[in-house]
Amino acid sequence: LPWLIRAASSDCHETCGSVVIRYPFGIRTGCYYNPWFRVTCNQTTNGPKPFISRINLELLHFPKTGDTVFVNNPVIYLNCDNKGNNGTTTSASVNLQGSPFFFSSRFNRLGSVGCGYVAAVFHDNLTDPIASCLQQRCSDQTSEFSLYRRRGTTFPTCYAPISED
Repeated sequence: LPWLIRAASSDCHETCGSVVIRYPFGIRTGCYYNPWFRVTCNQTTNGPKPFISRINLELLHFPKTGDTVFVNNPVIYLNCDNKGNNGTTTSASVNLQGSPFFFSSRFNRLGSVGCGYVAAVFHDNLTDPIASCLQQRCSDQTSEFSLYRRRGTTFPTCYAPISED
């Protein structure tokens, strides 16, 4: 628990966009516990967003208590047009081996952003999803109505738990 002792005396009060960066994470040298906890504040089209530098995951939220952070992990997506034709499948995996981080089975969720979409996670085939999420229809509206905003951060409204198995 050495980071708790240092956090109490630290002069590092950092933010990136609307996210307050809490120790052991930090942006400036001397404000993070070790290089695994270094945060980069990247400028995006939606404003500045914090990323854990070594694993390139966006930090969404730091609960006030506990040792958990919420990250955005866009693992797999499939682009389809409105006629059902398949587009490009993109995969981005995160290697946490050797890092102090792991994905919690308690908090690991599939979140779907937008409207009129079906999102699913498959273990090793395309026949038995381990989690899925169905968004409501768009009705010619933008996808904004299907999102929940909290302190300037947008979260999807359709969630499904992902099991440990």
